[in-house]
Amino acid sequence: MIKIMASLITIMGCGICGILKAMRYKERTDILSDLIQAAEKMKIEMSYRRESLPELILRMSDESTLSGLFFSRVSEIYEAGDGISLKDCWTAATDDIYTQKCLTHDDINAVKELGCELGNCGISGQEKIFDLALSEFRALLSSAENEKAVKGKMYVSLGFTAGVTIVILLV
Repeated sequence: MIKIMASLITIMGCGICGILKAMRYKERTDILSDLIQAAEKMKIEMSYRRESLPELILRMSDESTLSGLFFSRVSEIYEAGDGISLKDCWTAATDDIYTQKCLTHDDINAVKELGCELGNCGISGQEKIFDLALSEFRALLSSAENEKAVKGKMYVSLGFTAGVTIVILLV
């Protein structure tokens, strides 16, 4: 009875490790989807309200989403900083919020590039910047979804297979 319980615990433990590893791929796709929605909303708000970027970023800050938390952090750094540019605030907030998540280096660079270009031109130029950033985010999301489909299943299968293999070797 003890061997059966130990075997089941071993299989389930390894399987759960595989599932946890696969969840990181899902988290990446969720974060990128959230970024796309936030960038689209920011583009629409910018063209509709025609307000300054700090005001727009403050409006976008909503603690219920990760992008809202990001905009809140940008606004917080901008208000606290003495003459710090919006670009530097954006970069610092990106480092604070997104580097702790499971995003790749390319994902983080795409977010930073968007912040570097904002405020350098008029509204029509910024709309083009958003279009470019959105196309890059969508390409990254497509890549992340493909990776999730392939590697996610692989890690789940690998976890359970490793558990079964350990049990077989020990019995």
